[in-house]
Amino acid sequence: LYAVTWAGMLSLIAKLGFDTAAARFIPVFLANGETARLHGFVRRGNIIVLFTSTALAILAAAIVYVAGSALPAETQSVFWLTCPLLPLIAVSQWLQGVLRGFQRVVRSELPERVVRPLLMMALITIVPMSGLNPGNAMSAVALHLAAMLAAVLLAAHWVRTALPGRVDTEPQYATGEWIRTSLPMAVVAISFLVMSQIDILMVGYLMGPAPAGNYGIAIRIAGLALLGLVAVNTILGPKIADLHARRRYAGLQRVMIWTGRLNFIFSATVATILVLFGIVALSLFGVTAPESYHALVILLAGYLAGSSVGSVGLLLTMAGQERVAAKILLAGIAANIALNAVLIPAWGLVGAAVATAVTTMSWRAAMAMIAWRRLSVNSFILIPCRA
Repeated sequence: LYAVTWAGMLSLIAKLGFDTAAARFIPVFLANGETARLHGFVRRGNIIVLFTSTALAILAAAIVYVAGSALPAETQSVFWLTCPLLPLIAVSQWLQGVLRGFQRVVRSELPERVVRPLLMMALITIVPMSGLNPGNAMSAVALHLAAMLAAVLLAAHWVRTALPGRVDTEPQYATGEWIRTSLPMAVVAISFLVMSQIDILMVGYLMGPAPAGNYGIAIRIAGLALLGLVAVNTILGPKIADLHARRRYAGLQRVMIWTGRLNFIFSATVATILVLFGIVALSLFGVTAPESYHALVILLAGYLAGSSVGSVGLLLTMAGQERVAAKILLAGIAANIALNAVLIPAWGLVGAAVATAVTTMSWRAAMAMIAWRRLSVNSFILIPCRA
């Protein structure tokens, strides 16, 4: 699991943001009838993601080789076998992005979330019949590799069938433009990952592993209030890009307001339930300290306040403001680190929760202001829009 987790994290770098860029560019190409550029984007994306992920896999293999003497033999073998998994994960996520760009949302999720787990279960059931042991680490990674390969092949087939025009359409390329757009999107994706972990890491560093474990459970439970936003963003990205490309700003305004309001209602409902039953939820994981519940309530308040601007980060990314979004998130990470460094020694887990809640509200509010000033789109759901 540890090795597979590392492969998944490295895939964020390997994709170079092309999976997010697909949700941005593909609706634009379709809206403008730019079939040749669409074919060029998909082909170039295939090559870049595969090349970058393979290069990272080779680098990882080299590191394992150099550090081989310091690792147990089985661990070394597991990492060796995990290296080919990195390109498969990166390509799978890239193809998911392409399918979302075509607004094939269900098909984009099926290979990774349904086909791969079901195939893993089938392989775990069948393999023992051949005398092999699927319980050891090597076998587990090998089965994961086989299931991921099947998921990639299925997604690639669906992408091929989704492409309009003839298969032999002469592609047009704008590689420089695409990379300049996708790299800030990669920074955004990596920043979100860092933002979701930095407070837990700092609690561990300043207070120790036990408080970090308790805080990690609190933040994961609080994250349930954000599930609506995650679900909405899966569908919303290509829609924003399409409306922006067609300059249908009134429609874009309505979409942002109504999806934001629906998400806020969901978040408020979940947050209310967790405030009422948060102590019980924490106790299910063996956490009984009142400080953890207080941190949970503060995190929920921050997430709920942040959800009042809807999918504003996605709006900026899909509407050509990805560089500004990346800068805001990097500033948010710096502010989060600074606040945690001050508040954790003073207030413990509550200080970490306050730091995360404040920075979450701040960067989301900053993005909402940028959306208003640069795109004339109001994402504050509680303020009447002018569209």
